[in-house]
Amino acid sequence: MAETRHRHFLADTYPPQDHMLRDLSIEVVTKGKAGATIQAPVAPQTCSESGCMYVGLLATLVDVLGGVIAIPAVSPDWISTSNLSIHTTRHVRSGRIVAEGHVLRAGRTSVVIGVDIQTEKSGLPHKMAPAGFAMITYSRLPGNKTTLQMKTSGNPHESLRFSLKGTGLYKPFVEKAGVRIIDRAAGRLALKMDDYVRNSLGSLQGGMTAFLAELAGQYIVCDSTGKPGQTSDLVIHYMSPGITGPFETTADVLRMDRRSALARIHVVDQGNDHRLMEVVMNTVGLPS
Repeated sequence: MAETRHRHFLADTYPPQDHMLRDLSIEVVTKGKAGATIQAPVAPQTCSESGCMYVGLLATLVDVLGGVIAIPAVSPDWISTSNLSIHTTRHVRSGRIVAEGHVLRAGRTSVVIGVDIQTEKSGLPHKMAPAGFAMITYSRLPGNKTTLQMKTSGNPHESLRFSLKGTGLYKPFVEKAGVRIIDRAAGRLALKMDDYVRNSLGSLQGGMTAFLAELAGQYIVCDSTGKPGQTSDLVIHYMSPGITGPFETTADVLRMDRRSALARIHVVDQGNDHRLMEVVMNTVGLPS
């Protein structure tokens, strides 16, 4: 069995110490050409009002994992997330999330990554159960325009730890990220741009967009029905990067029945001439 070396993920400029990726206590284990895995603890601070981990934060883990796999596949080029879909098969309330990804296709203009998501069974540490799957498509960008340098030892089996001393969530993630509710019943939210939510290219972290869209969809559905709901699926179409902020969501409900609802969310960059950044489809499950 190959030895796995552990090190902290620390570049010269990214991510900064106070950053959402560090607070999520992410650890990635690379497996060379076989792909990579990512894991993170499930904490009350990363869970919704229903007590389940936010699917938008699962999408953040998936996007990070996909990037770790896709970047070496396109080197010396870089990548930008084009589409991300995540489908859950069970609600995650505690323990750990572990996801494993691999390249499905690497072409001249895009890279597609597939990810299987698992969670620890309740009361059975280290016993894993399927929790969902995801697919990410990245656009291939000529040349590395980012300051991020992935420092590796050359060992294909290596653990990359994002957490540092003093990092970690001590308040709900929605508060730490600074999400502001404009009109909950209409799914209107706002978020200012700061270093906590920037990606390596200086724009809004893709997972943060997923999180905003999850909240917006849940709020409009749950306030419409008067029932607690939980997102089960997110399909995210990235159109342009979030550069300036504040970023705002609008939402509408496309379908609703006794068991679930489908909400459509638009995310715009208000400070960049109201440019449309993402369109997200959010499936929200409702109690019977």
